[in-house]
Amino acid sequence: MKLYWVEGVYVPKTGGGRKSGSASKPFSESFWAHSPLEAIQAAVQSLPGVRWIEGPVIAEKSEEQRMRAMGAPELPGLEPVSKNKKVGKK
Repeated sequence: MKLYWVEGVYVPKTGGGRKSGSASKPFSESFWAHSPLEAIQAAVQSLPGVRWIEGPVIAEKSEEQRMRAMGAPELPGLEPVSKNKKVGKK
């Protein structure tokens, strides 16, 4: 089995017959599968009844991997933790 990243944009099901307007939501999830088609089928099954606007399609890298490759800045507070710091000793 191989890890596949599946991405797309969908409109969620709404209750009560109301129109959802422009409430589209991004979808990005990884699936272990034997083939890309099997991964896409798993993505479709994970969100039954939604209307896909874009995708679902296989991506070679996750959004995080793409942003890191572009050199995008880290969000404040999410930097890797240094193991060399001594905390709480006086």
